[in-house]
Amino acid sequence: MTPPRLQRFTMFSPLDKFVDQSILSLPTMFTATVLMPYLHWMDMDDEEGHTLWHASGVKLNDMSELPEEYSSRLMSEYSDYSYFDLTKDSGPVTYE
Repeated sequence: MTPPRLQRFTMFSPLDKFVDQSILSLPTMFTATVLMPYLHWMDMDDEEGHTLWHASGVKLNDMSELPEEYSSRLMSEYSDYSYFDLTKDSGPVTYE
């Protein structure tokens, strides 16, 4: 049987902000659910089953909105992300 593949992603923003044409970047929350085959790094190619994960979050206005502990670890382990400027672009995008 072919492993299932399904992704659902929903974004939410307050209606008054959404209809205000003067706002160029909406405050946004999101939720996502993904159903997919095991990722290669899981080393489970011979196992029956699939991966199911759920995520939710909010759009940041600035990297300074990250908690200090998270931000420090991000910058020490992934220094390529240190040049993020959310006012200009979304920064680097990495796909597995």
